[in-house]
Amino acid sequence: MLGHADGDEVLDELAAGEAAAGFDDDERADPLAALGPRMTEVAGEVSDGILLHGLSSERFVREVTLPALERGLARAGRKRSDVELTFPALIATGDTAQELAESEKKLRQHFAFYASTPAYSAVLELHGWGGLQRDLYELTRDGR
Repeated sequence: MLGHADGDEVLDELAAGEAAAGFDDDERADPLAALGPRMTEVAGEVSDGILLHGLSSERFVREVTLPALERGLARAGRKRSDVELTFPALIATGDTAQELAESEKKLRQHFAFYASTPAYSAVLELHGWGGLQRDLYELTRDGR
């Protein structure tokens, strides 16, 4: 938590951290988080990076994300090489079988929470699992 600081102080601290890490403004990517086609198109138009969502599947990226990115790039007269894609790896780890099982359970809960959110339903719908989003939403709403 950043505590109580005005915006300029926070930005100064962030800039100092980036400078200490060796970033300079010309090298640092300004990515946008995107899952749906409209935000992905915007990212293709104006950003030099896209943060994909861990709920995305290879099929979703191939059939939805990349075509949307190409449309945005075309509108802005940009090339695919102008935008870096970053895909988070959501993995379970553990030193013992019990730790791994606990980590896998937490990861399943993490995925279930995202899958319960209407904003992420497009991934499920592409795979024919649209009803799952509604079921998971009701379970989340009921605290289960």
